[in-house]
Amino acid sequence: VGREFGRGLVKAIYEWRKTFDMVEDFIRLSDGQTTIVRDGASFGTFNNVVFENADHEREYQALILQSNYRVTDRLTGGGSYTLQIRNHGNFTGEGTNTPGAVSIFGDYPEIFDPSLDRVFPEGRLPTFQRHKLRIYGIVTQDLGAFGSVDVAPIWRASSGQVFSFAAAGFPITAIELARNPGYPVNDINPSFARTIFFGERGAGRFKGYGVLDLSATYSIPVWRSARPWLKVDLFNVLGNDKLIAWDTTVTADLASPRDANGIPTGFVQGPRFGQATSDAHFIQPFPGQDGGRAFRMAFGVRF
Repeated sequence: VGREFGRGLVKAIYEWRKTFDMVEDFIRLSDGQTTIVRDGASFGTFNNVVFENADHEREYQALILQSNYRVTDRLTGGGSYTLQIRNHGNFTGEGTNTPGAVSIFGDYPEIFDPSLDRVFPEGRLPTFQRHKLRIYGIVTQDLGAFGSVDVAPIWRASSGQVFSFAAAGFPITAIELARNPGYPVNDINPSFARTIFFGERGAGRFKGYGVLDLSATYSIPVWRSARPWLKVDLFNVLGNDKLIAWDTTVTADLASPRDANGIPTGFVQGPRFGQATSDAHFIQPFPGQDGGRAFRMAFGVRF
């Protein structure tokens, strides 16, 4: 929904996405086993793997507000605000450069289905961010025969993202192993490991932040439509070095009470929990660039 008024524009967007029935591998006794024999030698009996749609889902809802207004011929201002209403699910999905990645879901259901709530809990996904605000201005100064200068500051403010209290590499328990209805032992063994969650997904929250960026462009006419230009960008002008993320490593507390599947219900924070262990734990001037302030310059010619 949008409307123009005078020299301005306001727009409201409601965004809704839902992803479900993701492809997974299923390993079940009902799908049978295959004995591998090559050149007269048997390599053992293995479960058949079937790919089907799984009961994974992700849902995203957000309200996006956008506006801009031309105050004078020299001054323009505007901004955008995103309110994430819901960014929820029980599966984060494939990782970078890992198409078709599968998980424990659907594997050995007699053994693992009773404990899936500890491996695939519902909750806020890692990209959940309640508030995101951008406010900008553009000031143009005409220098006559000497060209023109555009100066554009932008304020970026974002609330913190979320993290989960989860321990990687937790092995199969004796209670789960005892439920094996007959899968080959070379498939199911005590070294099998997965990530277990303590509480709902996305229960922890990182810190929010705000930074000021500044861009300036100078261009000058030289002949007909040819205009050489020089652009300078300065990110994080005020040098905000706030810690906005940290190490979230936890391990299962083996001394804590166990659930019905023999999985500990408590956890122990890692030795560096809550501390910075990466440059990415601080404000990035722009995506992919670590550090505090950043300076970038470009130049060219427009025809």
